[in-house]
Amino acid sequence: SACTSTRLLHTHTHLGQAATHTHTWTGNFSHTDTRHKQWTHTCHLVPVPPTSPAPPAQSPPFMSCPHSPLQVQSELVYLSPHDLVKAFPVLGTPCYSDQREVVIRGCLAPGHYIIIPSTSLPNQEGEFILRVLTEEGGRVAPADKANTDLRNQLPSPSGSVLPSLKDAQQLFKKHSNTEGRCAAGELQRLLKEAVQGGVLARSEDEFCMERCKSFLALMDTKGFGKLEWVDFEPQWEKIRKWTDIFMAFDTNRSCSLEYAEIIPALQAAGLRLDDFVLQLVGLRFSDASMAFSFPAFLHLLLKLETMIAKFRSFDMLGNGTVTLNYRQWLHMTIYN
Repeated sequence: SACTSTRLLHTHTHLGQAATHTHTWTGNFSHTDTRHKQWTHTCHLVPVPPTSPAPPAQSPPFMSCPHSPLQVQSELVYLSPHDLVKAFPVLGTPCYSDQREVVIRGCLAPGHYIIIPSTSLPNQEGEFILRVLTEEGGRVAPADKANTDLRNQLPSPSGSVLPSLKDAQQLFKKHSNTEGRCAAGELQRLLKEAVQGGVLARSEDEFCMERCKSFLALMDTKGFGKLEWVDFEPQWEKIRKWTDIFMAFDTNRSCSLEYAEIIPALQAAGLRLDDFVLQLVGLRFSDASMAFSFPAFLHLLLKLETMIAKFRSFDMLGNGTVTLNYRQWLHMTIYN
């Protein structure tokens, strides 16, 4: 599927004397008009990375990047994946082209439009210049994604679908070895029993051994390869909280979240990721249909929280940068 940029612009054009105005921006934008007008859209593509010209035997220096205006409702400032499925281009390039400049000319009916550049291959990044030539009176203003904190807007669950902390302690004692520790196998049996007979029972088989090994590594702060109750207790409280978030967004009770639902679910958990990291999240933690199972959702949140905590532990000055030696890097990337 094609990758699209995420920044939207609103362009409002008012009646005036016949003239041509050019609006230049690097991102998506919308165009509103009060009557049929001549409309020209030019997209200049810049090769990335900006290095010396490639030899003839290599691929063209410019990425294929068509752009399609979509008519949408005026109140939309950000198109979700669900909105994109319902929207259809009213103009556009017939195919992907490696040309340096792509031009679209046409007339649009009065309405609200958003233009979305895309690439022919997924996960491509590059710079582009987008120009719109309209009649006199146009103005352009950015409209970013909504920055809404969803943590206080979740419906209060009537009761957690997972065992309480006291019951979880009994499960831990039941499945731990004689030393009171749980390895990956014991952790797998514990988690499967915790969801048996409840609304998440269909997720039982998703707690595979490989995933439980990763759970163990992310929870194991001592590097023993086994968990004690003092290690598992705070993690269980987090798992119960994340489960409530999962259930709040799993409205159809399918025991999975669609890709469009994972973004607000992460925001509800207090995590905000950029679009490129979200693409990597989808590749790593979703299934073939781009859905996230309950165990995959727990795995994702546990992974993010652990890696963020490790980063902050090395960021002594709080300036957003860390310095790691070779051994520290291997420990952080292999055992997690």
